[in-house]
Amino acid sequence: MNADHPSELTTAAPEPVGLAGMINVLGGLMTMFVVLLKGNVAAAPNAALLLDSFDPANVSHQLLDALNIFTIWFMLVLAIGAVALAKLQS
Repeated sequence: MNADHPSELTTAAPEPVGLAGMINVLGGLMTMFVVLLKGNVAAAPNAALLLDSFDPANVSHQLLDALNIFTIWFMLVLAIGAVALAKLQS
C-alpha cells in the first residue's frame, strides 16, 4: 500500500458514519419538536407516542419507548455502510 495514495477503503470509511450522524441530528430536532408539542421532557419520536399515558414500570411501555424510528434508521444506515465497506475490503 502506498502512503501517498490512501486506499479506497480508508477514504470511504467516514462516509456512512457521517451520513448516520446527520440522521441523529434530524432525530434530535424531531425529539425537540415532539417535546414541545407534548409538553413532556421525556417525549420522543417512538412508538410510545401511541399510548394515552406512559407507565415507566410497564415492560411493554418500555419496549414501545425503545422503538425510536431515528435510532432504527441510524442502525440500518450503519449496517448498510458496514456491508458496503466489507465489499470494498474483499
